[in-house]
Amino acid sequence: MEITLTEQQEHELMKSVYGVVGKAVDDFKKDNGLIAKPYMKKYEAVKYLNVSNNTFDKFILEGLPKHTIKGITLYYKPELDEFILQN
Repeated sequence: MEITLTEQQEHELMKSVYGVVGKAVDDFKKDNGLIAKPYMKKYEAVKYLNVSNNTFDKFILEGLPKHTIKGITLYYKPELDEFILQN
């Protein structure tokens, strides 16, 4: 079977497929902690470093930098990386 599309139909189909694939990739990145956002909440930082919550708490006691803004504590990804490299 062969399907012939006009140039506009082909463009719309490609745009639709690109959107579906792009969303699937974004969802995968989000689900696996691969989104490159600079600040993370604690549960995201724990997942990013692949450590337990208790180990992360020990890192905090050892001087892992954290930033609290209006009661929300965030961790800066480059500081997490640097902390791991130095310890």
